[in-house]
Amino acid sequence: MFVAGGGNGVECFSDVEMFDPNIGKWISIQSLLHKRSALAAAEINGILYVSGGYDGQNYLKSIERLDPREHSCEELESMATKRGSHALVVLNEKLYAIGGFDGRRMVSTVEMFEPRAGLWMMCWSKPKDQS
Repeated sequence: MFVAGGGNGVECFSDVEMFDPNIGKWISIQSLLHKRSALAAAEINGILYVSGGYDGQNYLKSIERLDPREHSCEELESMATKRGSHALVVLNEKLYAIGGFDGRRMVSTVEMFEPRAGLWMMCWSKPKDQS
């Protein structure tokens, strides 16, 4: 179990902690590369993926991969859309970024990330009015 980023109403954080059930304690691990609140996170095979969020000035479209076994964090290919307060879910070892807020309006798109290829693909976008 991981906790990452967040904020206190004044500043945003890049801290990451992992719960170790063997000792029953939270352990600080490698920090994120960017401060983020309102982020989304998901885990695939022990690797934590953190996407989007708000850094205190801007909504983000970047994603980071944090490997606690290697004590490493790297920035990956960014999403097409800035988004915070969104969902990041795993299905068939792919990540799906769903909805959120871009700083001006609610986001109505779904993007899929393929970790092996390191690429995002737009999966769904709300159709434009056909009036």
